[in-house]
Amino acid sequence: MGALEFLSSLQKKVGETNTPVEKGLMYVDTWINEKPTKSTMVDSGATHNFITEAEAKRLNLRWEKDAGRMKAVNSAALPIIGLVKQTMIRLGDGVAS
Repeated sequence: MGALEFLSSLQKKVGETNTPVEKGLMYVDTWINEKPTKSTMVDSGATHNFITEAEAKRLNLRWEKDAGRMKAVNSAALPIIGLVKQTMIRLGDGVAS
């Protein structure tokens, strides 16, 4: 289970009141393999995290080739460069792998 997928399953405690949340995008400081990376936009329903090939090279990540494609809304499908597995990622003060 990915870290962001796990975050989306958190439950409110009984008797807890709703706190108004500021609208807009949420960004967190991110470290990959103990190296700081650019702020990451959080999608609480995501099962995967995406970074650019240049950022993966800067972080010395090793990836496996992948033949898949990824498509965002209103854009053409682009090839996936590869998959990085078994990598430590830390979002804000938390740690997940």
